[in-house]
Amino acid sequence: MAQKPTTTMIAREANVSRASVYAVLNSPANTNIGVSEEKRKRILKVAQQLGYVRNATAQSLKTGKYRSIGVIAQSIAHAQFYRFFNTFDEQACKNGYFTFLTSSEFDCKREEQKLNAILEQGVDALVIGLLHHEKNYETLKKYYQRNIPVIILGNVLGRNQQAMLAGFDEAAGALKIAEYLYASDLSQLAYFKLFNEEDLQGTGFDARANYFTAACNQVFGDCSIDMFSCSKNDLRHAGDAFAKQFMKKYNDRRLPQAVICSNDVLAFDTINAFTHMGIKVPEDISVIGYDNLNIAGSNLELTTLDLPYEQLAESCWNLLQPFLDDNAPETKPEPVMISPQLLIRETSPCINQHENELVLSQ
Repeated sequence: MAQKPTTTMIAREANVSRASVYAVLNSPANTNIGVSEEKRKRILKVAQQLGYVRNATAQSLKTGKYRSIGVIAQSIAHAQFYRFFNTFDEQACKNGYFTFLTSSEFDCKREEQKLNAILEQGVDALVIGLLHHEKNYETLKKYYQRNIPVIILGNVLGRNQQAMLAGFDEAAGALKIAEYLYASDLSQLAYFKLFNEEDLQGTGFDARANYFTAACNQVFGDCSIDMFSCSKNDLRHAGDAFAKQFMKKYNDRRLPQAVICSNDVLAFDTINAFTHMGIKVPEDISVIGYDNLNIAGSNLELTTLDLPYEQLAESCWNLLQPFLDDNAPETKPEPVMISPQLLIRETSPCINQHENELVLSQ
């Protein structure tokens, strides 16, 4: 078996000192002071020929830095998290950091396992779309004890008061939808909510539905909202599952005026299911989603609440960067809550933009 290349072997082959090799290969960029350009090129050439790969673990023992950040999503099946991660990873790469992406897929035990595995590998920071606030607090406490900065994506920290918080102002977003429905004279409503989860505590689909209900009560005073939900087993065919529930309930009753879906994927699936049942959107019923995703193959542009995941990712990086630069603030940064905008498109009525303070899509 061939011997693993070392800095000693490179120094011997390049006829330089080990200190020179270390300065070129193992130090941050632009710090190889005292090494000539000719010598630097020779060292790099020999290293490439020998197939040398820097030992990040050994480097971290010397510097205390891993140059890596762990990112745990609730699920990587959702396109909106891709928008977040793509922007966050770009910021990390620009600053010399590598990101580890994984997901809990809405499973508490799996989330705990991922948290422990990332900690064992070693990271300089953690970003997590935390689902089980209370159950995994003891695991997250290990990060706090090691002074590893943690950002929770959502609206509520629970016991994780040592973490930073970044997310969307879901209450403000729900209020914008309710105000639009009121201005459009749409008061008979149905809400399609993905599976129930008792541990969400301020984030996720249960909380989103609760914010919407509270907003409608505030705006309408008296508003009829029929709630529908599905189980995890129905997620792959949620639109069909909801439409069947919907038609069973309204088989001999007048349809509601609008259906609000807890995300855009469900909204498009619902529109397709309605179409197959002979229900026209928006003529017979309006449909509104959340997230503002570009989904190919749709015949209609969806009215949706735009959640700017790219802006959220940039905000998370701005929160982390002082900690990564060893310039942590004396007090924990204030939560970052980004206000969504409502984009009114083809799946619901247009209203007079000059008479209502609502953001219309272009």
